[in-house]
Amino acid sequence: MLSPAKSQFIECLMKEDVLKFGSFTLKSGMVSPFFLNLGNIASSEALNVTGKAFAHVISKFFPKATHIYGPPYKGISLATATVMKHPVRQLAMFYNRKEMKGHGEKGVFVGHTPDTSSTVILVDDVMTTGGTKLEAMELIEATFGVKVAGVLVAADRRRKQEITEFPVPLKSLIDLPDLIEYMKVKDPSMADVLNTFYHGGSNE
Repeated sequence: MLSPAKSQFIECLMKEDVLKFGSFTLKSGMVSPFFLNLGNIASSEALNVTGKAFAHVISKFFPKATHIYGPPYKGISLATATVMKHPVRQLAMFYNRKEMKGHGEKGVFVGHTPDTSSTVILVDDVMTTGGTKLEAMELIEATFGVKVAGVLVAADRRRKQEITEFPVPLKSLIDLPDLIEYMKVKDPSMADVLNTFYHGGSNE
C-alpha cells in the first residue's frame, strides 16, 4: 500500500504538470508511457512539499550528511529546497556550473564546498541510467578528495530489468512501482500500461 507521503508527492507532481502520460521518446531512444520534468517544480507550494520530502529521506537514511550537492540544472533548486527544510540548519549546499567562470569568484563550484571530512549527498531529479550521477561523483572526488556518500532522486524511473547495484546507497522519493500503485486507483488502464512497461513489455 502506498504511503500518504508518497501519494502526496505524486499528486504534487501531477498538479505542477511535472508528471505526464502519453508517448515520449527519451534521450536513450526508448519510448516511455510517462515523462517527468522536475523543472516544473517552481511554485512555493511545490518546492515546500518537495523540500520536506527530500529532507525527511535524508534525515532518515543519511543522518550524517553535512553537504547537499545539486548537479546543474534541476538538481540546484532541489538541493536548495532540501537545505531549507532540513532540521539540521548547518547543512550546506553547493552546485557546479557547466562551464568554468573566468571572472569574479571564478571556478566551477558555487556554494559551501566540502572538504575531506564532509559527508556529501547528491540530490537530483530522476534516475534512469545513472551515468550523469557517476560523472558528478567523480568530479567531486577529483576536486575535493571526498567521495559522495549517497544519492537521492525524486523519482527512480527505471524498469525492473534496468535496476542494478549502484556504487553508493541510492534512494528515491518514488519509483515506478509506486506510480503503478497510485494509478491503480486513479486510472486502472494507465496502471496496466505502466505495469507492462515496468516489466519490459512494449506499449507501442
